[in-house]
Amino acid sequence: MRYRILTVAAAASGLALLAPAAQAAAPALPTGVVASWQMNETQGSTVLVDTSGHGYNGGIGNELTLDGASHSFPVVPPGGMFVRDHQRLDIINHNALNPGTADWSVTVRLAWDSPLLGDINVAQKGQGKVAGGRWHMATPKGHIKCVYEDATGDGGEVDSWAQPRLTGTGWHIVTCAKVSGMLQLIIDGKTVDTGTKHLGPITNTTPMTIGGKLHCTCDYWTGKVDYVVVRSG
Repeated sequence: MRYRILTVAAAASGLALLAPAAQAAAPALPTGVVASWQMNETQGSTVLVDTSGHGYNGGIGNELTLDGASHSFPVVPPGGMFVRDHQRLDIINHNALNPGTADWSVTVRLAWDSPLLGDINVAQKGQGKVAGGRWHMATPKGHIKCVYEDATGDGGEVDSWAQPRLTGTGWHIVTCAKVSGMLQLIIDGKTVDTGTKHLGPITNTTPMTIGGKLHCTCDYWTGKVDYVVVRSG
């Protein structure tokens, strides 16, 4: 499916959702498309195409189901967590996929039914204890969490624990963003949580992955992804 450039108009902060306070306008999100994976490939394709024109293509694991509109990540059977290298999408390392000093965001349109246990990662670049920092979007127990650790080791996270679970509720558009150095979590056009710590750039040289960790062969995500878009500016 084709992505749409989103404009977030009026959105509440995570704190405002807990009380009948006035809603604050969310900061403008970056609009410059760095990479766009529309998941339009059909079964048998091995290349994940970046439609932004920047050439940040990736590889497609052969255990995914591709229908020309989305990619489905299968359930990992018991005992199979460590033999599923082909159940994720791998994008070769590009520094442009690291958040720099400018505003930055990653947006995923996704749907999943199982309230996956643990911090199962939908998309990420870098992992814990990797030089240069890391970022990832995870779905702990049916919620959303954005984790960001800059190159100095300073980190923060925002999440949707105060919101209902998203599992079994159809498609959702989720954005993890760093705006003016602060983390933002936006779900379906509304800001549900905002960080309070100013964070710097990430400089890791680890490939970006969608649907599972690179150096762990674990945390495999189960569900459907319609598109992933990285923006900066």
